[in-house]
Amino acid sequence: MEYNKQAIVDRYTKYLDKMCKELNFYRSFYSAYDTEDVYGSWDKSYKMEDDDCWFASGCTRFVMGDGYCDYVIKFQRNFDTIDYGEIEYNIYQDAIAAGYGDKFIWCDHLMDYKVPNEENEIIKVYVYKYAQCSYDMISDDSYDYHFRSYCEQEGLDADSDDAREEWYDRDGDYTSTRAMLEFAGNFWHMDSEQMSKFIDFLSEHHVNDLHCGNWGYDDNLLVLTDYAGYGRFSDRTDIKCCVFR
Repeated sequence: MEYNKQAIVDRYTKYLDKMCKELNFYRSFYSAYDTEDVYGSWDKSYKMEDDDCWFASGCTRFVMGDGYCDYVIKFQRNFDTIDYGEIEYNIYQDAIAAGYGDKFIWCDHLMDYKVPNEENEIIKVYVYKYAQCSYDMISDDSYDYHFRSYCEQEGLDADSDDAREEWYDRDGDYTSTRAMLEFAGNFWHMDSEQMSKFIDFLSEHHVNDLHCGNWGYDDNLLVLTDYAGYGRFSDRTDIKCCVFR
């Protein structure tokens, strides 16, 4: 994907400089051991509303975007020696080669940001195409698919409370890795053989943790937006165990 890399570097360098020089982000970012604590305390204390910036965080990384809604960046805490950005970048390159590029949001290594402190420490920054990533939106869409599919299979009235209660009692899963991959396969119109090969690709790349919070829409196409997985490869449960249970 062609993009003006220098323009994105300049834009996000300005934001990061302001965060580190004026808003004390770097000190907070590296002083706490709990991601929720550092993100919550910093975000409540400092605002960058003039730049229309927004922030989100997961277990290992921060995500930052702005009002342009074209590209976002990710960078991670220093407590983890696993470079999740590099893993994600490599997976994306392999996905393109395997014909699965459109199933993943585009990403690239953007820059090594030099922190403006005495140590001139480095933060590796990766850039991603902007995607709509509302957890509620994705989970609602998955719920609608799974519930209505169950009703069709069982001959139930999808508008009845009894059908909903029966579905919850029988399964009711629509946010897990297994449920999301089933939803994705239907969305992409992939048959069982095609989906099995795609799951093999994920398994070979140690991808796990594909709950509905790690998906989004790129121009109305369902894509994986966080696909680096979690944890050391040797500690990860094979995704096949989550799907073929």
